[in-house]
Amino acid sequence: MNYEATPPNGLTSFSETLFFISYHLSIILENEDADKIPPYLQNRYELGGFGELMMLAMNWAMEFERINKDREWDGDWFEEMEAFLDEKVNSVK
Repeated sequence: MNYEATPPNGLTSFSETLFFISYHLSIILENEDADKIPPYLQNRYELGGFGELMMLAMNWAMEFERINKDREWDGDWFEEMEAFLDEKVNSVK
């Protein structure tokens, strides 16, 4: 995995994005209804543990940061992040 020396929007932005994605993934995996957990995420967690999910979260965070490079947020960051995560979680095979 190749990352830039500095994330596109700075370390603070990347850290916030990574935290939100990690938090979102942990909520999905803690769901008591196993049928609602996407099989891909469940398998990744079972095979690679927390470290595997962190790598996934880091990849998604960097992708989100690249897509939104230099964007000036006007109170819509959470909505954009949720839409991004919904797309990612529901499109994972």
